[in-house]
Amino acid sequence: MTEYALVIDGSFMEIRQYSAKPADIPHKKVTWHEVVRDDGPTAFTGLEDGSWVVRAALPTLEELRARKLTELASLRWEKETGGTVFNGMPVATDAVSQTKYIGAVVGAQIDPDAVINWKMADGTFVTLDAAAITAVAMAVRAHVQACFDREAELKAQIEAAVTAEEIAAVDLNTRWS
Repeated sequence: MTEYALVIDGSFMEIRQYSAKPADIPHKKVTWHEVVRDDGPTAFTGLEDGSWVVRAALPTLEELRARKLTELASLRWEKETGGTVFNGMPVATDAVSQTKYIGAVVGAQIDPDAVINWKMADGTFVTLDAAAITAVAMAVRAHVQACFDREAELKAQIEAAVTAEEIAAVDLNTRWS
C-alpha cells in the first residue's frame, strides 16, 4: 500500500492508503499526490515536485545535546541507585538506603561497640560492627561518587562535541563502576 494525499482545489484534505494512485478529477480540482516522508533542516508539509511531502525538521545540535545529556543523567541515576558489591555482598544504593547508611555510621560513631544486623540487597542479613558499618557506607559513597565522576566525564565529551555525529559517538554505556 502506498500513501496518497488528497488535495481539493489546492487544499490538503487527508492522506489515504491505496495499492494504486487514484485518478485525478480535474474538473472538480481533485488531485492525488504520492506522499513522501523525510527529514530536513526545517519542517515542511505540502506539494513539492508533484509529491505531497511530509518533512520533519531534524533536531538542532543543541536539541541533540540536550537529549543526550538527559539520557546521561537518567543512566547515571540508574547506575547510582542500581546497587554495588562490597566484599562479595550485594549492597543497595538507592536514595533511601544511602540515607540509612549515614544513620548507621552516625550511630556507630556514637556507640563504637555497637553491632547491628543489616539486611543486604539480596535479602540476607549480616552482622556488622562499627568498622564494618563504616566500610559499607564508604563503599556506597565511593560507588555513588564514581557514578557522578563518570557522568561528569561524559557530560564534558557531549558539551565538547561540535557535530551531530560526535554527539552520537559518545558512548554512554561503558566504564561505569
